[in-house]
Parts: sequence; structure tokens; C-alpha cells
Amino acid sequence: MGINGLLAHLKPHLKTVTLRDLKNKVIGIDGYDWLYKGAYVDPVKIGKGIPTSVHVDYCMRKIDLLFQNNILPLFVFDGGALPMKKITDDRRKEQLKKLGLNDNMSKSEMFKEYAKCLSINHFHAHDLIKVLRVHKIPFIVAPYEADAQLSYLNKNGLVDAILYKFNNEYAQSLDCDEILKSLNLSPTQLLTSCVLSGCDYLESLHGIGLSKAMKLVRKAESESVDEILNLLERTRLIPTEYRTKIFEAIFTFRHQRIFCPKLNRLSYLNPINRAELTDKLNYVIGP
Repeated sequence: MGINGLLAHLKPHLKTVTLRDLKNKVIGIDGYDWLYKGAYVDPVKIGKGIPTSVHVDYCMRKIDLLFQNNILPLFVFDGGALPMKKITDDRRKEQLKKLGLNDNMSKSEMFKEYAKCLSINHFHAHDLIKVLRVHKIPFIVAPYEADAQLSYLNKNGLVDAILYKFNNEYAQSLDCDEILKSLNLSPTQLLTSCVLSGCDYLESLHGIGLSKAMKLVRKAESESVDEILNLLERTRLIPTEYRTKIFEAIFTFRHQRIFCPKLNRLSYLNPINRAELTDKLNYVIGP
């Protein structure tokens, strides 16, 4: 979901756990995240569509490591294209298209440039899914974003944790309650800060990074987005359409469509008030 600057703020709160601590746990994994990491082994082949197995080989090495520690993976893959993410997706495709026309670069330059805008698609995901099926490793293809699907699985006890980064012995963990307390923010305030600072669903206003956004939401007397924007408008002009777009972005983060394995049907990441579900909002969270 591409929150600009978020990882830098989370880094001080990372804690190290051993893989043994995760024994017999069901761990959610973002399939595209692993595929991207594997694709960085040879981004030129991936970018040009040259047949390769580097992305799948990377994932299988990681899976073997989990199995050695009796950790049970559940992969989640991105599904359909989310309307709110169209601008970001189109920009990445255009960057890659331009690179494909420039074959005069040196190998090192080409590697560097292709790595900048590496793009993994459903064909790459299917390469891994075929191998997962052979090894009977469970997976879910989310209706839209894997992030939202993983969050739903974790909130509802269907996975014990979500695994992002680990090596042969250790993984890093985050305590969400501890992070909120340290940042002096409520969950709603943190979400608003992240969207204000710029994300895949909405570009930030000029000069508003995550640190400035968090200061702004703390300064507001309530968690109301309108009040926060009114506070910001004292020092700058805010385009009228931005107020609509930020509400749509926050709504998408909160209520994006997910798949519920227990009910075997589509649902929402968080309960939704049908009275506020306009045709436009129904579209932005996934038609």
C-alpha cells in the first residue's frame, strides 16, 4: 500500500525473535513481496519478460527454511487491480515501457534501472502458485490487495503472524500497540497521517511527509479529517478534489474487500456502515 517513509519510523521498534519461537505457528506471507525479492536477482530478465525461475527459486529456498523450523506458511497474493491504485500502477508500467526501449545501457546500468521499477505480475505469481500446489502449500488469491487480506486473516486469528523479513535463524517482529503508544497516536490518527504523507492511493500535498503529517494530526482537537485539513489550510491552499480523494483513500484502507475463508465469500476488512456506502465508495474499494 506504499506508505512513504513508514518503514523508517517503524525501524526503531523492530524486535528480533528466533525462528524457533515461531514453531508450529501459521504464518501469513505476502506472495508478491517474496516474488519481488526473488526478482531482484535478475531484474532485467523479469523486466523484459525473458523466461527465468529466479523468482520462484528464491521463494522455495525460503519455504524450505520455514519447513526446517516447523513453521506453516500461508501465502496470499494480490488479486484484481484496485481502482484507487490505478495511477501508481500506470506510472510503474510507463517507466518499465521506457526502459525496454533503451538497450544501449551497460549491463550494470540496465540492472540498476530495471531494479528501480521492477514489476511483478500475475504470470510470475502463477509460476509460484503452480509449485505451491505441487507441494500442497496453502495459498489465497485476495480479491484485491494482499495487505488487506493478510490483515484480515491476522485480526481474525486465521494466521498467528505476518512474516515480512527473516534470515536463517531470526525474524523481526513489531508490536502494534507499542508503536502507537510510542508515536502518541491512535490507530485512526496513524492511518490519517500515512495517507496525508502519500501512499499508493493518494499522492501527498507538496511538503507533507510522514513526520509533518503526524504532528498535524496530533495538533488537531479531534480525529476528524475535515478538521485536520482545515488546520492545514491555514498555511496553504488545499485543492477541493483533495478532500474527496483523501476520504476515499482512508475508506479504502479501512473497508477494502477481502475473502473470508470461514464464510467462503467476499467481505470487508472492517465492518461497513451501509448508509455511507455510496456508488462511488463501493467502486473505490473494489467493484
